Amino acid sequence: MENTIKVKINNIIANKEILGISVLAIASSLIAGQYVIYLCILVLLITLSYLYGEKFLVSIVIISLFTLVGDFNKELRPFIQIVDFGILSFLFLKRFGFQFELYPRVPKVLFYFILLYYCSMIISMVFSDYPFAGVGNILRQTVFFAIAYYFYSLIKDSSYIKTYVTALVIATAILAISTIYLFIIDGYSLIELNLGLRSRVSGLIGNPNILTNFYIISVPILVLSLMFYRNAIKKSVVVSILILFIVGLTLTISRTAILGVLLSTLFIFFLFRKKYFYWSMFCLVLMVLNILIYEPFGSLTSLLFRLERGLAGREFIWDISIGIIKDNPIFGIGVGVFKLEMFNYFPIMLDSWVGRELVKLHEITATGTNLSHNLFLGFYTDMGIVGFSTAIFFATIFFRTGIKTLIIYKSIDSKDYYLILALFLGGATMFVRALFDSVGILSYGVITSDLPFWLIFGSLLHYYKNHPHNFIKE
Repeated sequence: MENTIKVKINNIIANKEILGISVLAIASSLIAGQYVIYLCILVLLITLSYLYGEKFLVSIVIISLFTLVGDFNKELRPFIQIVDFGILSFLFLKRFGFQFELYPRVPKVLFYFILLYYCSMIISMVFSDYPFAGVGNILRQTVFFAIAYYFYSLIKDSSYIKTYVTALVIATAILAISTIYLFIIDGYSLIELNLGLRSRVSGLIGNPNILTNFYIISVPILVLSLMFYRNAIKKSVVVSILILFIVGLTLTISRTAILGVLLSTLFIFFLFRKKYFYWSMFCLVLMVLNILIYEPFGSLTSLLFRLERGLAGREFIWDISIGIIKDNPIFGIGVGVFKLEMFNYFPIMLDSWVGRELVKLHEITATGTNLSHNLFLGFYTDMGIVGFSTAIFFATIFFRTGIKTLIIYKSIDSKDYYLILALFLGGATMFVRALFDSVGILSYGVITSDLPFWLIFGSLLHYYKNHPHNFIKE
């Protein structure tokens, strides 16, 4: 036994990968010296990654990027992100080195989108009254694209994609547990949340709209897994996680996220379990009738889903965006400028309830992210007609890639078809949600907001580029 342990320790010391990452970890900890405990945890995780392989390390990077960089400890965020980015860079260079011809190529259409996106940002900044306001946004977006490309490049086969998906589900479970825990210990109540007497609870992530993106992407994966697992223990685990997610999602009081999860689930039922679909539709119709006919039930539903608030002030933000577009239809106001210009187009009194909420939203948004609560309006206000065209172009790329990939893998009866469908439904629902909330797809490089979507989009691109028809053709 002792000899076996010595051999493993000697292997770890002799392995260049573990030494390189350890040096990176130690250097990072010296920069942020107070995080000695995190260094110890990191060294332990690195050791485990050596024993269990590269995919374990990548999954830890994903989980830490989503759970350890929230608003609960902003000082820790740079340390975690620097270490994670360093690990991804190390793994990338270890595999490909500086042989540029070996670097995985992204589809040309995506390259054209990125080129158009940067041109839109730069042009809008040149013609903006605040030409330097968006410099930080562009730099952050560039770093984000590098991280997304690393994850895309590290995919060797479907097992890596399953690792990404598993890590994403684990991170979502941690976030859901933190939400429930905070709800309990801080004495929240659903009535207070719905009446707006207290801020919505969102656990480790301060923005509940960002948190709900994780549920939108993870739930289709779990629902499809539940339908095709044969093992009773696995089914029980999936059901337990689904219940956890439903509770966490309910506590966020996000109507758009609840609607998105409901739509993706109904679509899965329609494709594979017609009986579940018809029962679900029957229950929904019955619920609507009860709301319309039975007053107590209608009042309770109105309270739970904040129906009396309508669009919760979004219509006023959309009015602001439309006003900006009317005055700046060609080039927009510039990247990162929305926060500086929004009060010039304010349609209501600042002292009203909606006015105070918008002021609060303005104060807590320090990243320069557009607050239009609509992806396409956000691109138009910031970058003008070219920006709007860029957003439409990107949506077209996603749906075209996803649908073509689904058709191909279904035609060859691939076992990966169901995973591809789950990835596509999660991303498609994000675009539906983007009509009401602009965070989650392209928010100028906010990792916790956008990376979940880009993990599944990168996975879809891998399946699309490496499908059997392509292989045979080549």
